[in-house]
Amino acid sequence: MAGSRLAARYAWCSDYLKFAVGGHGATTGHPPSAAARREKEAARRGAIAAVLGATRVPRSDNPSGIGAVALPKQTVAAAAHPPPRMRTCAVVGAGAAGLAAAARLASAGCKVTVLEARDRIGGRCAQAELGGHMVDLGAEFSHGRGRVFTACEQAGLPPPRAVAAHEEDAPPGLRTRFWDGQTLSDGNGRDHPALAAMRHVWDELLCDDEMVEDGDAEDCSFDALAKARGLDTATVGALHAFCAAEYATDMNLLGLKEFRRREHLFEAGVHDCSTDYSMEGRYVPLLASLAERARASGAVVRLSSPVRRVEHVSDDRPVLVDGDAYDAVVVTVPVGALKSDRATLELIGVSPGLRDAIARAGYHAASKVIVTLSHAPWEVGVRSGPEREATDQTPDAEQGGNGLRAVGGAGDSSRQAPCGERWAELLLCADASLAKQIWIRMSNNACIATGFCGGPTDAAACAALTDSEAADELVRQLRRIYGCGDELRWVQCIKVDWGTDVWAGCGAYSSPAVGACGVWRELRKTGAKRLLLAGEAVHPRGSTVCSALESGEWAADMFLSRLGLECEAR
Repeated sequence: MAGSRLAARYAWCSDYLKFAVGGHGATTGHPPSAAARREKEAARRGAIAAVLGATRVPRSDNPSGIGAVALPKQTVAAAAHPPPRMRTCAVVGAGAAGLAAAARLASAGCKVTVLEARDRIGGRCAQAELGGHMVDLGAEFSHGRGRVFTACEQAGLPPPRAVAAHEEDAPPGLRTRFWDGQTLSDGNGRDHPALAAMRHVWDELLCDDEMVEDGDAEDCSFDALAKARGLDTATVGALHAFCAAEYATDMNLLGLKEFRRREHLFEAGVHDCSTDYSMEGRYVPLLASLAERARASGAVVRLSSPVRRVEHVSDDRPVLVDGDAYDAVVVTVPVGALKSDRATLELIGVSPGLRDAIARAGYHAASKVIVTLSHAPWEVGVRSGPEREATDQTPDAEQGGNGLRAVGGAGDSSRQAPCGERWAELLLCADASLAKQIWIRMSNNACIATGFCGGPTDAAACAALTDSEAADELVRQLRRIYGCGDELRWVQCIKVDWGTDVWAGCGAYSSPAVGACGVWRELRKTGAKRLLLAGEAVHPRGSTVCSALESGEWAADMFLSRLGLECEAR
C-alpha cells in the first residue's frame, strides 16, 4: 500500500513537472543514460523547489530520500486554507442606488457587473440642454443637507444652492409663495385661512398617538380625513397641492400613518428636509463620478442591457440573472417596475411577504413642463419678443424613455435677475391650474420655469397635452399668478412624462400609501441571503436621491458582511 502511494505521488510530480518545466523527461524512444537520468532527477527536484518555494532537507536527516523536499509552514497553511476566490456581484440598474452599491462592492474587491436597461446611467436622474442651459428632467432637488452633499464634495462639484425653506420662521429670501387662484401670499405662515387649516390638520395628525405604525386607529387617506372633518374647498385645494407636489400622489391615495411616520423622522432630526436645494444639473455629473469610481475599482457597467428575470434558487447556490450565475445580486430598479401590472423584471424565489410589500408600496406618475421665458414673470414693462416658431429639436427618446422633445423659437431671454440676492422662487398652486408646484430660477440672466404635475390625476392631464400645449398652459398660469399680459412668453420647452417611462416603472418616486406604513422594512426582506432590493423606496425616508444613495450603500454593506469582506473606501 505504501509503495502504491509513493508511486502515485511520483506520478503526480512527474505530470506536474511536464506542465511546470516545459516537458522535461519526455521520452525519445531510447533508454536514457545514467548521466541523463541524474540530470533529469536534478531538474525534477529543482523545479519542485522553485515552484513550491520549498527548502532542501539534508540527506543525512532523511537517508531514505523519500520526501526529500520539505514545504515551509506558510505554504502548508496556504494549501490547507486557499485564498477565497473573488466574489461576483450583479447590480441591476445604474441609477443612484445601483451606482452607490457598485462603487462600494467593487472597492471591497468584489467582481461587480452593473446591468442597465437604458443607454445611459442615472435612472430617474436625467438632464437636457434647453436654450443653452442644462435642466433636470427628473430629480432636481436635494431635500435637506444629506448624502447628496457628501457625494457632490467627493465628485468635486460645488454644493447645491438653497431654493426654499418650509419652516414657518424661514428667512424672507427662502419663503415659499401660495396661490389660491386669486391671491399670491406667503406660503410658510398661517396668514392664509387655507394654509392655517392645513397646518392645523398636520399638527393634530403628528400628535395623534393612535396613528402610529402599530396604533389602534385604522389607516385612511387624506381625502377621507378631509371629508370626515368637513374641510372647506380652499383647504382641500391646499392639501391636494401639497400631496401632488411633495409625494407625486393624489389625496385619496396618500396614507396618514406612513405620512406621519416620515414626518416624525424630520421632527426627530433623523432626516432634515426643511430646506430644498436646487441641483442645477449636478445630479448627472455626480452619478457619472460615482460610476467612474466603480469602474476604477474594477466594476463593469453594461448599458442597453435590460434584465428580465432574477432567480433565487437557495441560499447555498448562486443567484441567476437571465441565466448568468452571481454570488450576490442587488436589484435597484424602481419599485414600480416590479409591480405585476407594469413589471419589466420578474423576481423568482423571493418571499410572499416581499411580493405583498411591492404591491402595497405607493408609486405614481408625474410630469414636468420646463420652459425658458422671455423674461422673469415678476418684471414689468418688458417689451414682448418676436413670435416663436415651434420646431422639433430632438427625436423621441429610446423605447421606455420619456418621448422627450425640445420645442424652440426666437425671443429675448436676456434679463437681469430680480429681487436683489434672490435667484429662485417656489410656488404652491391650489387652484385648478396645470401645475400644482412651480419653481422659477435665474440662470445666466435667463429665466427658467418648471411646472410639476404629480400624481395620477395631474400627470395624466399633462401627458394628454403636446409639448407646445403644455408650455402655453404653464405660461397662462404664470400670467394669472403674476398679473402679466401677453408680453410673457415661452421661448423653448421640454415636457417629460415619467408615467410613460417603462424603465421607471411608469412613475416618478414612492409615496406614502394607505395600508403601507413601514413598507420599506418589508421591501428589505427578500427571503434570500444572496438577493436584496435597494432604492429610494427601500429606505425609511424614501422619495429622494439621498435615500437611494444610502439604500444602495446599505445593500452593499449587508453583502460584504455576509461575504466576510470589508470595504476599504467608504
